[in-house]
Amino acid sequence: MKKNILIIEDDAVVAIMQKMWITKTFNRKAEVFSNGLEAVNFLDEQIIKKPSENYLILLDLNMPVMNGWEFLEVLKQRDYPFQLAVVVVTSSKFQEDYERAKKSPLVIDFLNKPIGPNSLKKFLKADYRNLI
Repeated sequence: MKKNILIIEDDAVVAIMQKMWITKTFNRKAEVFSNGLEAVNFLDEQIIKKPSENYLILLDLNMPVMNGWEFLEVLKQRDYPFQLAVVVVTSSKFQEDYERAKKSPLVIDFLNKPIGPNSLKKFLKADYRNLI
């Protein structure tokens, strides 16, 4: 089953570019949210509408309202019926962020911005094929 793709990114230009690369690379559309709270609200609505959906989430860490770390914490606390896989996409160069992200069972990868087709193509490899 293909996953829905969510982009959680507060920089509108970066979000547009990520959405464009997803469309070009996977021939798929992505939903865009400017912070984690918007995405949580969306997922909360999806429990009622489409409880069997699955999601691949491209997550920025540094955002207003609800940042990426807070979003991951909420995902841990919620009992979503969805299968979720998170790819952290950040401009952070701090090793601590990478190590912290690796500790989350939902995080499957960590990419540095900017991302493009080469970054995304690894999701077409066998290990990730079931995610998209």
